[in-house]
Amino acid sequence: MKSFSKLTEDIEERRAAAKQRQKDQMSTFKMKGAAATQAAAERTDQAKSRHDAANQASKERDDEYKARRKAEFQARQDAEAEADAEAERKAQLKAGIKAEIEADRAQKQQEREDKKKDQEKEKIEQIKQMRREKVKSVINKQ
Repeated sequence: MKSFSKLTEDIEERRAAAKQRQKDQMSTFKMKGAAATQAAAERTDQAKSRHDAANQASKERDDEYKARRKAEFQARQDAEAEADAEAERKAQLKAGIKAEIEADRAQKQQEREDKKKDQEKEKIEQIKQMRREKVKSVINKQ
């Protein structure tokens, strides 16, 4: 059998070993906790950096889309302005041609009316001339 002193020493050794195991477990627990915290922080940083990269890429795509839409809108506006200018030019050309045609028609109408008046004057003059000749012939017969 063991003596009391041996038993006390044995208990003290066991207590010391238990304390040492507890310290070792605590340090292992702390290291695992720190490692887990660090790993979580790293994952969070990686996720944040992926998220930031995705946001940046999304912002760039949005900016490109907005720029493209703005350019397309400006191109449509320019095309409409050009089409309007072309339509205005054609309308002015058409109006000019119509004015020329109308002027030609008016001139031809005036020429026809003048010719008709001249013909009527000639006819009237011929009638007057015939009457004068009749009057002269009647006067000469007497």
